Amino acid sequence: METDAKPTPSGRAILSVRMVDIETDYPVVSEWWKAHGWPHPLPMQMVPKLGIMVERNGEPCLAGWVYMDNSCGVCMLEFVVGNPATPPRDVFRAIEHLTAAARLCASQNGYHTMLTYCKTMSLAKAFQKNGFQLTDDGMKHLIIKV
Repeated sequence: METDAKPTPSGRAILSVRMVDIETDYPVVSEWWKAHGWPHPLPMQMVPKLGIMVERNGEPCLAGWVYMDNSCGVCMLEFVVGNPATPPRDVFRAIEHLTAAARLCASQNGYHTMLTYCKTMSLAKAFQKNGFQLTDDGMKHLIIKV
């Protein structure tokens, strides 16, 4: 999906946040995962209800999901992915919006700590600029059906 910026007088695209609509957003986000080289897009049944979409000038540009533990007040911001057509500067700004929205939703639901994992150093740096602290390096995601 191509998104053409309609800059504000300051020359910046307008970013906004909304909840993910799984029926309409999942196919779009799955294409983003494929475009970024993910070998297997996340199956729809593994996507939690709390999904956050950042839009750039009204067009989806970044999505992420908050997985919420039911026993200890810890949640995870996961599977963050951006529209490959979105300029990197706007993706960086969108991460700020995504992080703020995820933190607000989590705190309103009684969570005190949020974790996240990422593969790229640029995404790790963006998360760090938005308050996350680096705890590990070289992590690998593994999955198994139960």
